[in-house]
Amino acid sequence: MRMPHDGLDTAGLTRAEAARRRASDGANTLPVDGRADILRQLWTIVSEPMLLLVLTAGVVNFLLAEPLDGSILMSTMVMIIGLSLHQQRKTATALGALREVSAPWATVVRDGATVRVPGADVVRGDLIVLVEGDRVPADALIIESENIRADESTLTGESVAVSKVPAGSSPPVDSPPGGDGRPHLFSGTLIVKGHCRAVVTATGARTSLGRIGVSLGSIRTVRTPLQRETDRIVRVVAVIGGAAAVFVAGAFALLRGGVLEGILAGIATAMAVLPEEYPVILSVFLALGAWRLSHDRVLARRPEAIETLGSMTVLCVDKTGTLTMNEMTVAHLWTSGGTIDAATGAFGSCARTLVRSAALACPSHTFDPMDRALRTLDERVTANEELPREGQLVREYPLSSDLLAVGHAWKDPRSAE
Repeated sequence: MRMPHDGLDTAGLTRAEAARRRASDGANTLPVDGRADILRQLWTIVSEPMLLLVLTAGVVNFLLAEPLDGSILMSTMVMIIGLSLHQQRKTATALGALREVSAPWATVVRDGATVRVPGADVVRGDLIVLVEGDRVPADALIIESENIRADESTLTGESVAVSKVPAGSSPPVDSPPGGDGRPHLFSGTLIVKGHCRAVVTATGARTSLGRIGVSLGSIRTVRTPLQRETDRIVRVVAVIGGAAAVFVAGAFALLRGGVLEGILAGIATAMAVLPEEYPVILSVFLALGAWRLSHDRVLARRPEAIETLGSMTVLCVDKTGTLTMNEMTVAHLWTSGGTIDAATGAFGSCARTLVRSAALACPSHTFDPMDRALRTLDERVTANEELPREGQLVREYPLSSDLLAVGHAWKDPRSAE
């Protein structure tokens, strides 16, 4: 079986070839939701039945030679559109800013030289270099690595990092490419330990993350219960108002003989039936709800969804990190004296020594969630203890398939030797 990296030039792509592939495949960026277009947003707002109700009432008032009432209703409609559009654009701008911040730079090999390029310029076939703390810019296949571990919670929701191996060192099995002991890296995931070189296999919308974005864009938007109820109210009001207008116009024309006066009387009757204040109340309060949520760092792309969110009694989720902090913490310690609850338990001398020893086995600056959890606990428990602090690191024993443990040998700073 031919692997994607067979015959790979270790000098990487030439700049000319990279530019050609960039022009052919497009930028290495995730697809943007077309529904964020301002014209689409404007049409979505204007086409709401409740807003059409206000528009109809305003036009009718002008026909009835009531310019003041008509102007008030038209001004109200403009206010509703402006408020809704401002909130949606504010959310879209915030999401766009987050997208720009999260766009990674990448270290690639071009013309035999290692260079840093924007993530959008990474192309299929690029040879990328990844170290601890790097965000993977595109789907790639590892060709050589050293103790590499990746956080794939962006795709899987699992906070535990998984180990990766070079292509060819794992058995070819019929299973998904993600997880432990596989050579595949995915766009958007984080390297938490080790370093590697990998060849890019897919960019942009063709990556696993990009395909998820494309599939999300095809989801049909379902109208909320509030929208369905307001639609029903508008239909009922329209039928009642129309029937009343026809009845009054006909009766006026028959009894008084004025057709034009009868039509105007019918329109006036319909206007009395239309509840013009409903759209104002609904739009303003939903916009206020979205504004209040934004102060709690919650972005509401659709203000109508706030009503649905408020009516929920039970929310079921199936992925770690969806509603949690996606942060690993130490829960319990096992010592010779028994089990200790890390959150509320009392730490004796044995437990404090255990925590200090575990922290010394972790790098000082690390992206691995387990190492960070141990370091955080150590800072909390042994901050005021006179236990040995970090001295000189004599030797490091990395995690490997032969030894499923990590160890550091330190020279005690209190020792003269």
